[in-house]
Amino acid sequence: MSSILSFGFAYLDKSHLYKATGFWIGLVLTTSGTTVVKNILRVEGVEYYLEKMHPVYSIPLGSTFVCKPGLMKEPRDIVKVEGLIFGHTGPTGSSGSAFVWAKELLGFKSKEVWGYGGGGDVQMAYLSGELNMAGNTTGGFNASFRQYVDKGDAVIVFQGGVMDENGDIVREEAAGDALTVPELYEQIYGKKPSGIAWDAYRMIVGAGTFGKSALLPTKTKPEIVKVYRDAFSAMVKDPKFLNESTKLQGVTPHLVGEGLARVYPSGVSGSPEVVEFMRKVLSAKHGVKFD
Repeated sequence: MSSILSFGFAYLDKSHLYKATGFWIGLVLTTSGTTVVKNILRVEGVEYYLEKMHPVYSIPLGSTFVCKPGLMKEPRDIVKVEGLIFGHTGPTGSSGSAFVWAKELLGFKSKEVWGYGGGGDVQMAYLSGELNMAGNTTGGFNASFRQYVDKGDAVIVFQGGVMDENGDIVREEAAGDALTVPELYEQIYGKKPSGIAWDAYRMIVGAGTFGKSALLPTKTKPEIVKVYRDAFSAMVKDPKFLNESTKLQGVTPHLVGEGLARVYPSGVSGSPEVVEFMRKVLSAKHGVKFD
C-alpha cells in the first residue's frame, strides 16, 4: 500500500497536479494504520490530530483471518471453540488491532501471542503449529496465506472489512466473499452489533481504511486543498494509474474528494468514552501501557 502512495505522488506530480499554482506544494503527510491507532488512543507523545487535517487520498486496507482446518465447521462456531491461539506483532498493530476488537465484539475465547517480527514470522508460526489462528492485511494474506486456503491447510474465518464513504463497514473486494465481523455477529446473535465494543471496532476499521492516506496540514488554504483533491480525483480515473496500482497491490478502491473528506474524521477519532474503554481493555487484557 505504501508503494501505491509513493507511485501515486510521482504520477500525480508528473501528470495531474494543477500547474497554475506555479510550484510543487510538498508539505504532505502520508500515514500508516499504526499512526491512526495512536491518534485514536492518544498514546503518550502523540501531539497530532489527524481528524483536523485535510484528507486528499486514501487506500482502504483491511485484514483477513484464518484458522486450522477442523477447528470449526463454520465461522459462526468461533464462539464455541476452545484452545484458539492467535499471534501477531502486537495488539495495536493493523492486523493485531483488527483481531483484538473482533474478539471483544464477537465474544470468543483465545490466547494471544504477541511479539512476532511481521507477517512472515506469523505465517511460519502458523505452519509449524505454534499458532492455530492467524491473519494479515488482505494484500499480505493474498500473497501468503491464500495458497494454504487453496490447498486446504487453512480456512478463512472472517475479514475485518473496510469503511465506505457513508461510514458503513463493507466487504473488502480483495478478501472475496469472506464474512465481515458485523455480518458474523448477526449470524451468531441474530441482531446487528451495537454498544461500546461496536463503537471501538468501527474505530479500528477506520484505522485500516484510512491508514494509508495523504493529508494536508490543518491550516492549508482552501484553494490549495481543492487543487490536491481535484488532482487526486483525476488521477484515480486515469487508466494508466489504475493499471499500475493494480500491478502493485491488486484490486483496491481509491477514496478521494468530498466523500473521503466527509467520513474521514469519524474514522480516525472517537469519543472520550470509547477511547477510555479501548485503553482499559488493552491495558487489562493485553498489557498495553499508555503512560
